[in-house]
Amino acid sequence: GEGYYQFVWWDSEIYQMPFFLYTNPEAAKNTLIYRYRTLAKAKAIASEQGYIGARFAFCSSVTGEEKTWAGTVHPFMQDHIVADVIYATLQYFFATDDKEFMDKYGSELICESIRYWLSRTTKTSRGYELLKIAGTDEHHWNVNNDAYTNYLVKYDLNVVADLLKKKVLSFEKFGFTKNEFANLQEQASNIFINELKGDLIPQFEGYFNLSPKMESNIGSGAGPQMRYKGSYMDSQIIKQPDVLMLYSYVDVLNDHSNLKNNLKHYLKVCECSSSLSYAPHAVCCAETNKMRDFQNYLNKTISIDLDNLHGGIDSGVHSGCEAGGYLSMLFGLLGFRNKLGVLYLNPRRVSFIKKVVIPFTFKGSKFVAKLNKNNLVLELLNGGELDLFILDKQYHLSNKLAIKF
Repeated sequence: GEGYYQFVWWDSEIYQMPFFLYTNPEAAKNTLIYRYRTLAKAKAIASEQGYIGARFAFCSSVTGEEKTWAGTVHPFMQDHIVADVIYATLQYFFATDDKEFMDKYGSELICESIRYWLSRTTKTSRGYELLKIAGTDEHHWNVNNDAYTNYLVKYDLNVVADLLKKKVLSFEKFGFTKNEFANLQEQASNIFINELKGDLIPQFEGYFNLSPKMESNIGSGAGPQMRYKGSYMDSQIIKQPDVLMLYSYVDVLNDHSNLKNNLKHYLKVCECSSSLSYAPHAVCCAETNKMRDFQNYLNKTISIDLDNLHGGIDSGVHSGCEAGGYLSMLFGLLGFRNKLGVLYLNPRRVSFIKKVVIPFTFKGSKFVAKLNKNNLVLELLNGGELDLFILDKQYHLSNKLAIKF
């Protein structure tokens, strides 16, 4: 809306595109074609910064130029925007098998974005590190090895390397050399990941050395939601989730066994001063069976504009958060995961919701899932049959499935 001058941020790919991907794939494709049309400018931005490939503007205009507000620093360090574009393009391809799109747009988008990361990393004795960077949390910038960025880049590099090896993707017409492919494989295996603190993922290197004090220092900050009186850079208080995004919206962690403890810590320190906080929190609460907390965050997600929770409704709706109403149900209650083009469902029990009906599209077919207590009915409305996993058991859906869980 007008309050954000109708520019495009990273939540276009990560928060909004998935809503369209699983309800109206053609609209999802258009969001990625927009990035393709700004590719020339993205390559110019990367070159100006001393890198190769494409670095998309964090606050992007029609032309792809950087339009962030004067005086801000963190947008110029939020290089995760490039990893977000790769991830979204891959998710689109895995959900649609749209090879024509990949030939015309997607392969070049991914190729130039991969080239950026191959030049953006710094090789040290610990591996390939990402230094002087900012994650999605705008309270902390100029940090090293941000969890959201490093994990997502590692995922992107590994998946792309595998697709190239299997010849599902080809970068040959973009001049991608054997040396670049070798570099891609090496970096994919050696992106530096911070050591866990117990089973907690540090949001970035040194995060747990910051002040853990929260409640005693809450006061009146710079904005209606930012209420901390001290320096955010010196505190563990975060504006919006980074680590929890890795378990929810960008599901790149194979092991979710430590989600419960990470959720406990990061819920406590998250100020939710960004509307983008509520839906990932809802998804993580659903997965860990914290259903009253799920309900709380879901209610905030779907009522943020109806109740004007963050103010500014006169300047436009919070579309990323609005999309989260649907995605909280899809990712959270249904446990929907698109893993390299294979569909996994892990439905959750919720006693205080009588019935949930969740329509979605996948691989060109339309489905509807109905949840009622511990019953799941999954029906194919139109399109082709589908093999999928429900609660880690494989099924073939040709018409209708009824599962008790």
